[in-house]
Amino acid sequence: ENYRNLTWEEVSLNLDVTPKVLPVEVLIKSAELSKTKNGKNMLKLRCEDANHVVVTVTAWNEEYERFKEELAEGACVRLRVKVDKNKDGNNYWYNLESFNWSEKHKVPKSKDHDVRVFVLKPTPKKEDLFDLESLL
Repeated sequence: ENYRNLTWEEVSLNLDVTPKVLPVEVLIKSAELSKTKNGKNMLKLRCEDANHVVVTVTAWNEEYERFKEELAEGACVRLRVKVDKNKDGNNYWYNLESFNWSEKHKVPKSKDHDVRVFVLKPTPKKEDLFDLESLL
């Protein structure tokens, strides 16, 4: 219903400067919780776009804690993803947008106003729509 066709291809076409934060709309195929070296939670998301391209996105501890209900397997979401090149410059890392300690003031107090994760509403099925002729 509120899908805009923001795919990994759209992200890749806008990678002229990194780090870059871009939106992408995906189905979360799997969500694997693990621990960082410091023992904090992190979530590895396998995210598939409308073109069936699958990319892994990491949600670090604070983002995991804030959005763990929304970042569930099977969810359709729009994510703000930060894209970084790895050290050799040949591959990219995808992380859910996060803020360092000096930028914490940018995080909205309410999760409802936080645009980093937006749950997409499913398109109504044809059989769930009203039959206008029956109403006449």
